[in-house]
Amino acid sequence: MSTVCVTAAWLVPVSSPPLRGGCITVHDGRIVAVEPHGKATPTQDLGDVALIPALVNAHTHLDLTGAAGLLPPKRPLPDWLRGVVGYRQTRPAEQIQHDVDRGIEQLIQSGTSLVGDISFDGGSWAELQQAKLSGVVFRELIGLGTERGTAAADAGRAWLNEPAAFQRGLSPHASYSAGRVIFNSLQSHDTVCTHLAESQEELELLEHRTGPFVPYLQSLGAWHPTELLKLDEILAVAHRVKRFVIAHGNYLKPEHWRSLPKTASVVYCPRTHAAFGHEPHPFQEMLADGVNVALGTDSLASNPDLSVWNEAKFLFNLGVDPQLVLEMLTINGAKALGFGDEYGTLEVGKRAEFKYVQMENDSSNLIVELFG
Repeated sequence: MSTVCVTAAWLVPVSSPPLRGGCITVHDGRIVAVEPHGKATPTQDLGDVALIPALVNAHTHLDLTGAAGLLPPKRPLPDWLRGVVGYRQTRPAEQIQHDVDRGIEQLIQSGTSLVGDISFDGGSWAELQQAKLSGVVFRELIGLGTERGTAAADAGRAWLNEPAAFQRGLSPHASYSAGRVIFNSLQSHDTVCTHLAESQEELELLEHRTGPFVPYLQSLGAWHPTELLKLDEILAVAHRVKRFVIAHGNYLKPEHWRSLPKTASVVYCPRTHAAFGHEPHPFQEMLADGVNVALGTDSLASNPDLSVWNEAKFLFNLGVDPQLVLEMLTINGAKALGFGDEYGTLEVGKRAEFKYVQMENDSSNLIVELFG
């Protein structure tokens, strides 16, 4: 078990101010010291880089990597979903595995070590483990109506009980595709991720049982209006599961996010959000109210790449405070997935997994320089 002391132009712990020329000591893959310049003798100098925590992509769909460029985002959302369903029906198992591997390559290239992946059959965990990434694989549950819902809930429970060395969760796909039976099956020990309040059409469906989702569900033979939960009923699930992750949450209102427990999080996917032309996301208002908001890429069906770093730069270029962006990119994502004690900051006890950012200037405003 070797010990190394690494220095760089800057250390960016996230949880504390940046350290110019600081030194981080690592033993057996864990951080054992983070010290200012001159307090320790480095054994390795990384040069003109800023060392930041490994990135967290809190929401993606690796099994849709092969859809890159094939399904341009469009509204209303059901029109786009028809294309996604049709695409998935064309992909054999061996091709999906290849797609997952390609998606993982993009994660690693962007400096991501922790991921929340929604998988239609939960099968991505083996590839993620082999790639030495961490995170949660959420098995997708789809089914409206008692028969379909029961079958999906039973399959999810059986999957959770299979032996695996990778953290598992369940993903009732969305309010319009998972009904009362599935949501009621979720237990207090479950980690759950669901697409929620992603579009105005979805809220119309939940509130009034009208709008574009009605003919869409009818065309799939899945129109069971009495099985659809109201938005408030779905939000209530957050109080009886271990951890509740809302993917998107584009149209949540203050009364919605203020009702969430501290164990709930929202994952904002900025470039997907922009590609669909949604109204401005209320993530800053959520953060101000104490809601944990993380960043994700969604899938290549709606995004040009799986780099959550590019999501962060996109927000920075829109004028969002860079410290806020950095926190959403690291510690907030780690908290969302239940890894706050392992990832997200450069602190004693955390895993020694980093991203290196080349620094061209000896900037006095380091956090701005990171994304600039």
